[in-house]
Amino acid sequence: SHANAQTAETQSRDSGNGLAGIDLRLRCPFGVRCAGYAQVMGEDSRKHLPYKYLETVGAETWSADGATRLYFEASEVGCRDTWRHRSTPGCAYVNYAYRDGFTNGNRWLGASIGSDGKLLTLGWIDSDWDSELRLDWGHVGSRVGTFAYPNEPVVPGLLLWAASARRSWHIGSTTITPEFDWTKVHTATGSWDTSSRVGIEMSTTLDDLGFASPGRIGQALSSAGSPATDRLLAAGALIGGAALFDRAANSYAYDHRGEPALHVLRMTADTLPYAGLGLAGGAWLLRRGSADGDVALASVEAGLTSLALSEVIKLGVDRSRPTDDRGATDFGHARRSDSSFPSSHTALAWSVVTPIAQRYDAPWLYGAAALVNVGRVAGHKHWLSDTVAGSVLGWMVGDWFGHRAGSDTGSTVVVMPRGVLVSTDFR
Repeated sequence: SHANAQTAETQSRDSGNGLAGIDLRLRCPFGVRCAGYAQVMGEDSRKHLPYKYLETVGAETWSADGATRLYFEASEVGCRDTWRHRSTPGCAYVNYAYRDGFTNGNRWLGASIGSDGKLLTLGWIDSDWDSELRLDWGHVGSRVGTFAYPNEPVVPGLLLWAASARRSWHIGSTTITPEFDWTKVHTATGSWDTSSRVGIEMSTTLDDLGFASPGRIGQALSSAGSPATDRLLAAGALIGGAALFDRAANSYAYDHRGEPALHVLRMTADTLPYAGLGLAGGAWLLRRGSADGDVALASVEAGLTSLALSEVIKLGVDRSRPTDDRGATDFGHARRSDSSFPSSHTALAWSVVTPIAQRYDAPWLYGAAALVNVGRVAGHKHWLSDTVAGSVLGWMVGDWFGHRAGSDTGSTVVVMPRGVLVSTDFR
């Protein structure tokens, strides 16, 4: 551990802050299914040993088969010179070189309650059900990130309540895990601030890495008979791949924000989806009752459905927009109705054009829809992965309504140029 330099001369030779500590776990004797554990870390060093202690102590017990585990923990993110002394405020995670503390992107890298925080935790884990429940009570220390409130003084020791739960279901090689988090913090003004988050995580084992190739992804998305798992994997591969370029695309859009071409794309992205929905609605009114009218109605239904689904997903994901300056990986701080993920504009554009492009073999319409993706990124409104997620959502919804409209038209007899009768079933 590096000592926190105290003088200008030692600071010039100090490479930064360092932490060192020790973990200890002892099982109960005589075969009793319990154990106690502790973690002690030194914010500083003295005589080459950790000093100014941050600590966590806990106890746990488990079932005979080890599948179920119950634990209790107590943590204090402070600096104690000795066990008998009170902790020193404004010390933990902070030194002369890092005035903002042990943070990155406005979030604590250590304990989430931050410097000077205290926390009691009761938790339950079940490996058979692949589930977990956790309850927290404590006091928030110096506030950043989740516990930061604008225009309020920093008052350490504000009360905190929190709960989180997760449960996994296994479907073949795919694991789907819904999650729920709830936090309630007493603010400096005397009021309570409550926040909650609902999300879902999916993971799978890819035995054949060739599935991730563009051809296989396109085949899985475009085939109506593909298993649901294949479609989800293809969608996840597209969105995950786009997420790798979120920062680069956003930086490019910001650096070239004054170019006329990007200005035109921004205006196009704002108006094109709703113009397309309006044109589809007009076509349905003019051609109602015909096969063409059914396709136009499918576009309208797909557009409205994709808008509704994207708004529901926004409430659950709660991702910050590029204009919030919180980064591409920030979740839980935006107004849920204004969440960045997914892009409603791209979902609407792709859902409206998909039934028409499929019915009339007009793939160029997807290029028109892609202009909305570019325009939303160029306008600094969305991350690239937001627009790709909107495209995937819109395409799937449009594909479903398009196939339904095609199956409703039934069989049609068409007279070919040479007089040959061909029975065609649009499915």
